[in-house]
Amino acid sequence: MRNLRAVEFPQIVVFPEGEFRKMNRVGRWLTGLFIGLSFAIAGASSDAAVIYTNLGPVGFGYGTANIDSGTYVLSGPTSGFATLIQGLEFQAAVTGPLGSASASLSWMGGSTNAIDMNIYADSGSNTLGTLLETMTSAGSVPTASPSETLTTFVSTLNPVLTAGDNYWAVLAPEADNSYNWDSNNSDALNYMYWYATGYGDNYGEATSESPGLEIDARPLTTPEPGCIALLGSGALAGISVIVRRRARA
Repeated sequence: MRNLRAVEFPQIVVFPEGEFRKMNRVGRWLTGLFIGLSFAIAGASSDAAVIYTNLGPVGFGYGTANIDSGTYVLSGPTSGFATLIQGLEFQAAVTGPLGSASASLSWMGGSTNAIDMNIYADSGSNTLGTLLETMTSAGSVPTASPSETLTTFVSTLNPVLTAGDNYWAVLAPEADNSYNWDSNNSDALNYMYWYATGYGDNYGEATSESPGLEIDARPLTTPEPGCIALLGSGALAGISVIVRRRARA
């Protein structure tokens, strides 16, 4: 007579109805959370918000309305001044950390072609307040005038600029350099600042187009979709572990 082998059947675990529904609800909730996060990240923009600009459409040309117009920003023994610094006041349209500032500059000559952009808070009475950051030109300023290539100054401190508050962008050339800060192409008239050796600080509203300026916020970092997928996979794996543990119990 043959020996009959015992056949082992897999153990069937029956969950109480309430427990099964509870786990099912948790699973659906986490799945929905994962899908929602994926769509939110996919739709997120990493573009920088514009805090302020007086520049018109790209390609119009900064300062082309008056081909030789612009506000001279000089340093060194030029035009009888040892130093001449220029700046303009702007109001932040949105709140955000400073990312960069762009100016429609042309280099007129000198030794090093290096220039600084100083960002100040307003004192509350349309004058310079606290210095927030000094940024140096990221590359050579073009020699063409007017210049359609903006010179960009990149922020490293990223001070937060608040919507509705006034600030100042002040250009100060390094060493013996001479620059033309070309006019904007939107007919904007900003409140201006200038300093010259022997003349001190001076303020007044521009009587013609102000120099071209754009202030951008630091772009928000968008997480990689793979990171979100990994997070979702981990959540689903956690659900699987909980179900298995409950089954063994």
